Amino acid sequence: MRITVVLIYLFSAWSLSAQEYKLLSWKDLEPQQDFEDPFEELELSQLRLLGELAYYREIEKVAKDELTSYELNRKDSIMQVLTTANIDYEYLFKIRPKVEEMRAKRSSEVNERLDNTLIEISGYLLPLNFDEGKANEFLLVPWVGACIHTPAPPKNQIIYVKTKEWMDAVELYDPVLLSGLLTVGERISELFLGDGTTQINTGYTVTNGTIFKF
Repeated sequence: MRITVVLIYLFSAWSLSAQEYKLLSWKDLEPQQDFEDPFEELELSQLRLLGELAYYREIEKVAKDELTSYELNRKDSIMQVLTTANIDYEYLFKIRPKVEEMRAKRSSEVNERLDNTLIEISGYLLPLNFDEGKANEFLLVPWVGACIHTPAPPKNQIIYVKTKEWMDAVELYDPVLLSGLLTVGERISELFLGDGTTQINTGYTVTNGTIFKF
C-alpha cells in the first residue's frame, strides 16, 4: 500500500512538472499576427504562374513594349488557368505589398508573449565556446547547417542557450531537445566558422538550460 501511495505521488509530481513546460514549435517563436498570408496556400506551380503573369504585366506597364504573340497567348493561358483554380490574381497583386510588409515584420520581430516562459523545443546546436571538447554556450537553430552551410535564420528563429554545466559539444547533425526559461531580448553572438567568425543576432535566450539528446 505504501509503495502504491509513493508511486502515485511521484507520478503526480512528474505530471505537474511536465505541465509547467510549454512545448513549442519554431512557428510559435514568430510574432503573433492577425494576418493570413494567402500566398502560403498556393502550390509552387501556381506561384510560378503568378510570377510569370506579373512579369508580362510589368513589361506592358513599365517597358512600354508590346508583347509578342506567344507572350500574349501565354499570358491569356495563365489567366485562364488561375481563374479555373479560383485564384483571384488581381486581389493577390493588390495585396502583395502588404504581404511583403507583414512577412518582413514576422521575420524581424519576436513573440513577446513568450517572455519568461518555461519551454521545450527541439532543434540543432551550434557551440559558441570550447574548452577541451566541451561547451556551455550554444545557438539553437531549427535546421541542420543553419548559420554554417546556409544563411542565418531571422533572429526569432535562433535561441542563445547557456547550459547549467559544461557538456560535450554535440554533433551538429544530432537533434536535441532544449528545456528552460525563455526570455525575450536581442543578443549578438560570435560564431566561429572555418574561415573566421560571424556575428549572429538572436531574439531569445535560455539560461541554465537543459539539453537532451535524442
